Amino acid sequence: PGTLASQDITANLGEKCPLQVVREWTKENGTLVLRFRLKNPANDPVEIGAFGAAMVFNNLITGRSLDETHDKCSFADPYIGGGSGYLQVTRLNGQGPALLVLPENETSFEAYRPLYDDPTSRDVTFEGFYEWMVHTKAYAQNEWKLTQPWNPATSRTLKSGESAVYGFRFILSPSVREIESTLIKQKRPVVFGVPGYVIATDQNSKLFVRYSQRPTSIVVEPNGALRIGGSPKKTLSGWLAYDLKGEKPGRCRVSIVYADGRKQNIHYFVTPPDAEQIKKLGQFHAEKQWFSNPNDAFGRTFSFLPYDREKNEMVVQHSHTWFSGLSDEIGAGASVAMAMKNLGSPDAGEIALLEKYVTNVLWGKLQNPDYSVKASLFYYQPNLQPANYYQVRSGWDKARGESTWRSFNYPHVACVYWAMYHLSRDYQGLTKEHTWDWYLEHAFQTVKAIKKFAPGYAESGLMVGSVFPEIIRDLKKEGWRDKADELIVYMKSREKLWEAKRYPFGSEMPWDSTGQEEIYSWFSYFGADAKSKVTLDAILGYMPTVPNWAYNGAGRRYFDAPVNGTRWPDIVRMTNHYGSTINSIPVIDSFRKRPHDLLLLRVGYAGMNQILANIDSEGFASYGFDADPAILKFDPYTADYGIAFYGYAKNAGCYVVNDPEFGRLAFGGNVEKQGQRIMIVPKDGFRKTIFIAELGLSLKLDAGQFEKVVYDPVKQSLSVTLAPKTGHSRKTHLSSETSSNSSFRVLAGRDIHANYTYDIPLAEKSRTIVLFTHITQRTTD
Repeated sequence: PGTLASQDITANLGEKCPLQVVREWTKENGTLVLRFRLKNPANDPVEIGAFGAAMVFNNLITGRSLDETHDKCSFADPYIGGGSGYLQVTRLNGQGPALLVLPENETSFEAYRPLYDDPTSRDVTFEGFYEWMVHTKAYAQNEWKLTQPWNPATSRTLKSGESAVYGFRFILSPSVREIESTLIKQKRPVVFGVPGYVIATDQNSKLFVRYSQRPTSIVVEPNGALRIGGSPKKTLSGWLAYDLKGEKPGRCRVSIVYADGRKQNIHYFVTPPDAEQIKKLGQFHAEKQWFSNPNDAFGRTFSFLPYDREKNEMVVQHSHTWFSGLSDEIGAGASVAMAMKNLGSPDAGEIALLEKYVTNVLWGKLQNPDYSVKASLFYYQPNLQPANYYQVRSGWDKARGESTWRSFNYPHVACVYWAMYHLSRDYQGLTKEHTWDWYLEHAFQTVKAIKKFAPGYAESGLMVGSVFPEIIRDLKKEGWRDKADELIVYMKSREKLWEAKRYPFGSEMPWDSTGQEEIYSWFSYFGADAKSKVTLDAILGYMPTVPNWAYNGAGRRYFDAPVNGTRWPDIVRMTNHYGSTINSIPVIDSFRKRPHDLLLLRVGYAGMNQILANIDSEGFASYGFDADPAILKFDPYTADYGIAFYGYAKNAGCYVVNDPEFGRLAFGGNVEKQGQRIMIVPKDGFRKTIFIAELGLSLKLDAGQFEKVVYDPVKQSLSVTLAPKTGHSRKTHLSSETSSNSSFRVLAGRDIHANYTYDIPLAEKSRTIVLFTHITQRTTD
């Protein structure tokens, strides 16, 4: 106990430092504490314009195998919440314990600054170190003056002989899941928002607050951005539940002052309704990103290209060749976005453009007649082709563009075909160029082609690869059993490779957060439950839940900007990226299997939903948010946003839970009690999926929309109201999926325990149908 080490580090700060600075490590009541004691020895007062402490943890992946990386390395995630902020440090394997860095009384968490001057080389295997900033006024007036900071900038003036102490306590949480309970035990304010911190103006939101002291002041900045209800309700354990409603789109901050003077800042992003955001996204692609130049030398006429918001023009050419070549995550992103947008929210005009793209560009140009997929239609001459893919930064020649070995390019093409198959199969008259079986056949052949033309990186998980099980299910549904079995055999061979490894999460990079999506999908499909858990734990290790719209549910990304040549080229944390949405797919799937686990829903929904904040007022969608405090802006390129939207579309729905502590909550909709009945009104962008956790029940439409679902737990009945028919949506298939320990009696008299499908004609007006009676409640596992 007591002081472990103490050192005057003033000399390390340079000759001009007017303060004496002593760094001290102590141990108090079993807790490790780091303090900095600052004293002004001069005769004149000194203003501390900026003060920060480097937070150095072992996130250096360079030179390590995946096993070593997951066993030895960790990632740190900040809650930049002012006086109630903290840093959480989690192992890459997601296993406990987790480390919490908690500030002492006068130590605020104002910003999280990357240490670009650290000599350790930054690269795809090293994100770099960061600094916990207590005061930031000097930066705010200079390097950061063009940004909107997370928190108001402060400074501190020390009079002659005056001292100041800033301290950090290092606390262990038994696991990632117990971070919030550990914070409560440490007598720290804890909050969490429902459905998160990206909230739409048409959804009812909640903020739960837990602290020993009552809030004396809650202020929203800018004024009127959020509306907070009056007196909060108190839960059994003492959480205060506030009702929130988003009013004005954009970033905002909720500042709470507690009775003991402690302050806490919570960061929200308010969006227009989800359906409006998605409609604008499609319109922007159709109007601004549709390339129809008949004189294009690269065969891209009738395709969707990336967009540059700063120049307000399509990216027709780029030094990073794949940017404009219609393949890779960036090149294919716009077509994937449009395919998935229309799968959930169809528009006849946009679908006509998609069919033009498929007929004139995708099939026969980007994709060869043997179903192999090219790396890029765009290219440069003379030959600038590097020795291998990792060295590529620009200038592919024609031969490199026509190469077909990059496995990651195939899922994007298969995804477009799969979406078009459903638009042809599930709707009337929306597609005209090809029949549903043509699209499904091409989806099948594209997946099959990976084994022949691109087997190398297929040993990794592929982004958007979770579409492959969906294609297999549709092949079975259509009676194409032989083709389904052929893909199953191939996918099982890949799954065996992953199952034999402790941590099979590589990609083109030594470590990545992109393969977990598909790898989990196959572990789940083939019943490898232990490996599914390993994958889920790893994801939860790098997808934090913190009260900040950018970091909450943000899958780890930091090297995309320099690799892809987007606006700000530094290796630094990127949020609101496809790493968030595709990693939310395993988390949401795990929640459906464990619907009592509210944390899974909180993390998964945050990851899928945050990318709606990327869509601006006209429908432009940035591929990510740069978290460098000198920037704090959405990147002006669309880049690979389409891959992010795939993750949203895969999970889109309204999720309703009945938590014993927090009551009935809706993520992606509104829920209210009407007497003994529970009414659920979906507000997600598609309104085709409703999941009722207490029943373990998922309801899905392949066409049309839900208007509401009414559940009566007393009468044990469930009814759905469907939106009126449209010109292309005159009927629908409604499927119900339940867990094995749930049971319902359909009015037709048939018991179901797994799933059931209804063929329902839609009507001129809304139509209400009673689905289930005699509901047997699921047990809590």
